[in-house]
Amino acid sequence: MYFANKMTIADDHSLCNNAAGGGDNGEPEEVGFEFPLFENDGFDKGEVDHKYDQMEHYRNRPLASMLENVIWSNVIILGTIHLVGLYGMCRLTSIYLQTCIFLHVLNCLCGMGLQAGAHRYYSHRSYKANTGVQIFLMLCHTMSLQNSLYQWVRDHRIHHKFSETDADPHNIKRGIFFAHCGWLLMNKHPDVVARGRQIDVSDLRSDPIVMFQRRYYAPLFLVFWGLIPAMIPVYGWGESWSNSILVCVFFRYVLVLNITWLSNSCAHHWGVRPYDIRLGATECAVRHLLMGDGFHNYHHAFPWDYSTSEFGINKVFNPVTATIDLFAWSGWAWDLKKVSASLVERKKAQEGVDLLDYSSYSGVYEWVSGVASVMAPITVVQCILLLLVK
Repeated sequence: MYFANKMTIADDHSLCNNAAGGGDNGEPEEVGFEFPLFENDGFDKGEVDHKYDQMEHYRNRPLASMLENVIWSNVIILGTIHLVGLYGMCRLTSIYLQTCIFLHVLNCLCGMGLQAGAHRYYSHRSYKANTGVQIFLMLCHTMSLQNSLYQWVRDHRIHHKFSETDADPHNIKRGIFFAHCGWLLMNKHPDVVARGRQIDVSDLRSDPIVMFQRRYYAPLFLVFWGLIPAMIPVYGWGESWSNSILVCVFFRYVLVLNITWLSNSCAHHWGVRPYDIRLGATECAVRHLLMGDGFHNYHHAFPWDYSTSEFGINKVFNPVTATIDLFAWSGWAWDLKKVSASLVERKKAQEGVDLLDYSSYSGVYEWVSGVASVMAPITVVQCILLLLVK
């Protein structure tokens, strides 16, 4: 049974496995394609200026000063993508049923690539997997077009190690819009660049799958983000090219982007902190949309836990954990790290507040409501558009 492969961790670990110390170690860097929308090292990488430590600074900054650091090319690119995605959303009433189902499948695959792959496997090394699973998760991550694994993992490790400081790439103290997507529209704070050099990414550099994706990111994302999702509906069941591109590529991309960004914005702003009141991360009300990654206070308290939740899949909706469990049951994944119950209780008693009581939760209700929540963004929009058309 795969449960024998789970590793119960009874002691405190560092905030993030492979996230402390090290850096580039002076090794020459072989750089592949860097998608400019997400790679915004625009500051001078010299001495770090530490005068921007207080939230009041961001509240009181004059507009002209803030606009100096805006990357207008990113504003135009991201704004255009959202406009095209919104137009694609308006085409939801004219697509085939098969296209609608395929759209949901694409969303789930992107979620698996981001959460089971980039997040739980590559960022936190919370379990081990065979080469086939690694390639599958890498391709699903490529489909989401959120930068290479190397960049995604590097920035996420910085986020954990320096959470809610100026070294946090999407520091919630700079406002919920900045944490959601504004950080992609502005030059990085100098601390992000400087502290990023302290993050150990040697495991990524030695990973052939990560480095292959980074080197060939341009052709990979063109094929797996754009070409394949557009071609399957057209050649599979006769969907029009315009519907396929607008809905399955651009609308899907905008939807996945904003759902992913919720973990940086909403999951650091609204919700309770039952595991560590000192952390800004919360148990987020939109956790169903995040497919199990919304137990954010728990995750920041215990980032090495493969399930990112105290509770099992029989208690709460967590399809990413269920998928990893399936991999383990099949023998494709092993060494699933899990925090011991005693450590969780000790942490809650010492540092938690607003304790959650899941004893009355029904696993069946959780999964039914979770599946409905994942489908809701597309289904609700379709219903509203149909009413407007009529």
